[in-house]
Amino acid sequence: DYYKSFRKTHQEKEERWKELEKVHRRSAERLLSLALHHRGIYVKAGQQVASMDPLLPRAYTETLSVLQDQVEPHSFSDVEKTFQIEMKSHPDLSLIHISEPTRQAEIS
Repeated sequence: DYYKSFRKTHQEKEERWKELEKVHRRSAERLLSLALHHRGIYVKAGQQVASMDPLLPRAYTETLSVLQDQVEPHSFSDVEKTFQIEMKSHPDLSLIHISEPTRQAEIS
């Protein structure tokens, strides 16, 4: 999208900035759609991007900020089952029981 939008010449600086903002917004919306579709690590990555205010264009941080509360909590037994399935080949690894539910968004 960036290449396609900027291979044409923008005469005025203000016009170029407006076009850049549109491209940032479209790209951020694509990333949001990707994260919501694939869930899991993609939501976590989107949350990280959303928290990078000083480094990234505002279009990204604003658009992806909706992911901050998008992860539903899971019971410990669900997490434990998934862990056991995924780590079957590593019997020396185990989970430490978490006494109260913790939102996935808070685990980093």
